[in-house]
Amino acid sequence: MPQSERWVDILIIKRSLMLTYCIPEHKKIQDYLGRLVVVPLRKEKLLGCVIRKSDPGQLKNILDVESIICPEVFLSPLSLKLAQFISNYYACSLSKTLEKIFPGGSYTVVRRQLKVVKEIPEKYLNASPSLTRLNSRKELNYLTVRKNLSCEHNLDLLAKLINEKYLTSHYFIPPPQKSVFSTRLITLTSKIQQYLSPRQIRLLEILALHQGALPLDKLITLIGPKVVDTVIQLARRRIIRISRISAPLPPSDFQLTPEQKAVVEKIINLYTPDQFLPILLHGITGSGKTLVYKKIMEKVLSLHKKVLVLVPEIGLIQQTVNYFRAAFPQYHIGFYHSSLSSRIRFDQYRLAAQTKIDIIIGTRSAIFIPLEPLGLVVVDEEHSRQYKEQESPPLYSARDLAVVIAKYHCCPVILGSATPSAESYLNAQQGKYIYTQLTKRVKNARLPSCFITPIEPQAKLSLTPGLIENLEQCGKQQRQAILLINRRGYANFVICPSCGEVINCPQCQVTMTYHRSIDKLICHYCNYQKKIPAKCPHCENNRLHIHGWGTQKVEQQLKQLLPQRIIVRLDTDVLKRKKMTHAEVFNEFQRYNTSILLGTQMVSKGLDFPGVSLVGIIDADEALSFPDFRCGEYTFQLLVQAAGRSGREDQKGKVIIQTRNPRHPVILHASKHDYISFISQELNMRKAANYPPYSKLIRIIIKSTNLNLVKQTANKFKILIEKKIGGKYELLGPSPAPLEKIKRYHRWHLLIKTDKTDHLGVRLLNLKESINSSKISIIIDVDPQWMM
Repeated sequence: MPQSERWVDILIIKRSLMLTYCIPEHKKIQDYLGRLVVVPLRKEKLLGCVIRKSDPGQLKNILDVESIICPEVFLSPLSLKLAQFISNYYACSLSKTLEKIFPGGSYTVVRRQLKVVKEIPEKYLNASPSLTRLNSRKELNYLTVRKNLSCEHNLDLLAKLINEKYLTSHYFIPPPQKSVFSTRLITLTSKIQQYLSPRQIRLLEILALHQGALPLDKLITLIGPKVVDTVIQLARRRIIRISRISAPLPPSDFQLTPEQKAVVEKIINLYTPDQFLPILLHGITGSGKTLVYKKIMEKVLSLHKKVLVLVPEIGLIQQTVNYFRAAFPQYHIGFYHSSLSSRIRFDQYRLAAQTKIDIIIGTRSAIFIPLEPLGLVVVDEEHSRQYKEQESPPLYSARDLAVVIAKYHCCPVILGSATPSAESYLNAQQGKYIYTQLTKRVKNARLPSCFITPIEPQAKLSLTPGLIENLEQCGKQQRQAILLINRRGYANFVICPSCGEVINCPQCQVTMTYHRSIDKLICHYCNYQKKIPAKCPHCENNRLHIHGWGTQKVEQQLKQLLPQRIIVRLDTDVLKRKKMTHAEVFNEFQRYNTSILLGTQMVSKGLDFPGVSLVGIIDADEALSFPDFRCGEYTFQLLVQAAGRSGREDQKGKVIIQTRNPRHPVILHASKHDYISFISQELNMRKAANYPPYSKLIRIIIKSTNLNLVKQTANKFKILIEKKIGGKYELLGPSPAPLEKIKRYHRWHLLIKTDKTDHLGVRLLNLKESINSSKISIIIDVDPQWMM
């Protein structure tokens, strides 16, 4: 076979490069497609994945693939098809798309081993004790040897020994860790406390408090998913032991209500193996959508097919895993999210590729797990913005990709929510999705009563008298409460009362938030920090005022007003600065009958706390003033979801909505839990303005530290679009973005409204690549969820 017929395109995972290599002679290209290989690049040996056969060209000096290091197909044909779709639709290069699909840090799992094939001469052994040890053991890790051969001369000696065939070198990937997601018992075997991290010490202390042994799922509940990495580290050092638990999980009550039974029967009657079936499950909060998922999963798993379950937040994963582990103890359940170590994510991805996982539960990145044969995709809380990637391209929507993947695998996809997105609801109304509905709560629970409380314009307290009174009454009844304020920090901004000057971030066009815990102003976009200035920078007035409130200030006021109550705060400051996990915060909240959980939007989604009878929403209308056509939809969803945490058992709940705009239609609809009236009004407004879901929207953001360059490039890009892109569309802009400056980058944007985005992503990507400048960044956001 000619060499050009053996050329393949390989993604270099560490570098996001697609390069051409040659497979060995007498080997079939088919045996390499989708597999992980080691390839040379300059002086390095790097991990790559064989993507496709390369087109013969005029290339010279094509290097050979060194070896296959992973026997299973890591990138299946369907995964490659999905990557190609993402690249074309979301206007991103194929190499960057594939980089996103692979578990982060994949290259870190590759190991290199040295093996002695013939006795190393004495003259070389005298150079280093490490070589003597290698000679006696016959096999040793390359990094261990290299670490002890620190000087350049000795490294040259190692290369010489390999060249002279005294040593052979090969690369490999260790087999996946035994599943840490099955039932395991963690037992303390040693009291060694030297050279341990704070996380490791904490784990050992918890084990010691529980007679030296705890099931892993209990540890995850107490500490959070990150404890898995700590368990593996300590097990390697033989400080703890991991063993199987033979005792079955406690039985759970999974009885269907008549309404749930009707929905399950409807879906199962429509279900046909190997048929695409998109379903919108619209169920009010507390209606038992998860039980419906479970019953459909039973059917799919009985056919020996796999299930993918997506949740929007890491904080929801553990309770979802616990639920399905109790429901399906005989199946292998894994979970996948960005907080896990790269090794754990790689192992989960690899186990799925080996078809050793039956159910995967994860956040949006789990959409790329290669589950085959896939029989069902579930997207819980499908309305959530967390399913849309906002930071690095491709800016994909995991919810929309779930529908695409279900099409590829010819299987059902269930989109569940109490407040479906406008796009999903319209698809159901137009007959594109099967519409199912749950209108009643389980266990005869009733929806909470909602009361709208106006906020006084000059109010100094974040809590109205009515909310304080209800919190006191809730405590007397030994019930819990949740308070939502979607703003962290102590105060919104610092202002000069004399001239009206507001302290802004010098790197962003936003006000800085005061954080009392560290006595500093912080920018929530770039993390720039500084002390409150002694004088106004504009008029030198020395009396600056702090205004507004965030989670820290509300917490302080709660402790002053209700000193007998336990206040548990949940926001990113708590998670990062106190190094706590979602599971730890929720566990602390559930420990006390009269506790109050105060937090940002993290407390509003999918949580099930039976003891909560009161929800207070502070500043309910905050987002309604944003220059974003979706702000009404987001506000309604946030209010209804937060209200749904109350009264989920026999005692009816209550919701207090504090607002400065008590007659706003969104507030009124949310207070009545009236989704149908809200969405009908919202869709009418969108249709009149030709905004999604009645059109497709593409947002193009141009940013640079040079404002003039941003303006020039934005205008140039507009001209290119008008010249090069045909078809029917409406082009808006360019204009400054609502947040015109973030992290020292000036930002302008253009908007394209169109009926269809077919091939538009490819053409926009070509235009973007034609403006090749390191001084400017162009971001193409197809179906944007955030317009700021």
